[in-house]
Amino acid sequence: MAIKVKVKSKMKQKTDKAMDMYEQKASIHLNNVANMFKNYASKAMLASTGGRVYVVTKAGKTHTASVKGNPPAKNTGTLIESLYVEKATPKRLVAQLITEEKYAKHLEDEQGLDRPFMSRRSSPYKETQKYAEKKYKDISIGDLKITWAFILLIYKQYYTQP
Repeated sequence: MAIKVKVKSKMKQKTDKAMDMYEQKASIHLNNVANMFKNYASKAMLASTGGRVYVVTKAGKTHTASVKGNPPAKNTGTLIESLYVEKATPKRLVAQLITEEKYAKHLEDEQGLDRPFMSRRSSPYKETQKYAEKKYKDISIGDLKITWAFILLIYKQYYTQP
């Protein structure tokens, strides 16, 4: 005589649902953090002053440059307008702040112009880090939380090669 027992479980279905929920919340959070990074970078460039004053047009319009170690001061607005966020999705949990302006790389270079606005040493990056750490609870499930260490997605810059 044989006894057969068949056990059916909905655990996979429920864990898949939890993961879908988690990925949805995570992508929303990452997009919020990336948008905040863009806002902080833009505001930092608009507020950056203190350097030398240059005449930039024949009509005598001047531009006050930023001081080394601070974000670049807005001149024409091209750099600020070039910033855009590549959004995260539930299946691609990466959001990125991007600029394709060729001179952005030279602004960030510590040995060059030294005007950080997106790198880890920039004030916008540090502000974004604080924001992300405050908001990570929005994507927690039970005791599982996303921290800044998990959000390595923010800092990736694209530079168009000549």
